[in-house]
Amino acid sequence: MKLTQLILHREYDYLGKLLARRHNLGRPLLQIDSVSDKNCAMISLAYIYGAERYPEISRLSGRNGVSALLLRHMMKKLGSKNPHCRYLKGIGWSFKSIKNLCDMGFPVILTALHDGRGYYKNHSVIVTGYEVYESGKKFLIVYDNLNDEPCLIDYKKLSIISAIYWA
Repeated sequence: MKLTQLILHREYDYLGKLLARRHNLGRPLLQIDSVSDKNCAMISLAYIYGAERYPEISRLSGRNGVSALLLRHMMKKLGSKNPHCRYLKGIGWSFKSIKNLCDMGFPVILTALHDGRGYYKNHSVIVTGYEVYESGKKFLIVYDNLNDEPCLIDYKKLSIISAIYWA
């Protein structure tokens, strides 16, 4: 059993049968892979646009890195003609939105004030998939830029103060 599954079973009494799962594989980029800074939003952009473009992303973002509010602007500078963003979980985007994007193969940048479980605070991750369990629990499968294995974020516990970006 993988570490994420062990953590899930320890944290949640009953999940039930796994009803749906999608995970678009890819090699995670880690903040320790970056040359000089550790900006999670810049690493997330490099995941989408290619690790070889990290120096360009770093140069475009300046000394302070990329604020989550500037991600869409950065995506335009990196060549996306019409990058999309939706703000506020449950209002501007939903689990269904993420599921549809993952089903179409889009990597999605998720920025959130917190994940509701104490793992992330003011952090950007790449959503590469989802899991839905018989108990009704829904999880986002993410590369969090800190671990080289995918991690899970409980959709219900995720902060409403969040946004998703895709191109």
